[in-house]
Amino acid sequence: MMNYLQKKKQALLNYVSSGGGRLPSEYQEVEYIQSHTAEYINTGYIPSQDNTRVNVGFELTNESGTYGDKTIFIWGVDPQYDRGYKLDRQDRASGIKYRVCFGSSRYTTNLDSEVGTKMNVEVAKGYADFNGTTFTFSQGALTVTKPITIFAVYRGNSVLTGYGRFIFYYMQIYDNGTLVRDFVPCYRKADDVIGLYDLVNDVFYTNAGSGTFTKGQDV
Repeated sequence: MMNYLQKKKQALLNYVSSGGGRLPSEYQEVEYIQSHTAEYINTGYIPSQDNTRVNVGFELTNESGTYGDKTIFIWGVDPQYDRGYKLDRQDRASGIKYRVCFGSSRYTTNLDSEVGTKMNVEVAKGYADFNGTTFTFSQGALTVTKPITIFAVYRGNSVLTGYGRFIFYYMQIYDNGTLVRDFVPCYRKADDVIGLYDLVNDVFYTNAGSGTFTKGQDV
């Protein structure tokens, strides 16, 4: 296990060896990755009651979600059906809106986004910010044992469902103010496998589901 200074030194070496990029030379950063069927990323991070904050950048496409009334799950974990920590977009008879769940609380915003509009969303205990529009809400007790996933959620603490289909630009996860995940879209040059590189822990995350991610242009 490298300490902080060793990590910074290795990051600098990676920067130089890659010609100035953020990633090690074995990986190529891209504009985004995109899901189409049942792809997902397991972040390996289990959220806490008070300390977790998530920033994410994404963009809807013409492909719909697969759970319920065209719900698109952006990220989250949902151990007891709407009792977890997640961000989704609900397509119901009453309208299409983004929704945040935190513990036993569910908050449906009055916002939607058009296909092709990049969304920058921050969610933490008691608030959510959508492209500069902030909502506050109450929160219930949050108890989960599964990690946050992207493009889908755990439901009932065991089964993955609700695969969203959208373009993913970035995600940052903070625990008590400390950055613990910093995901960058990329692919591994040796075999063209597409995934997300975590700049914090120097780990490459690949598709944990079925199907195949597609990617944007090289950065």
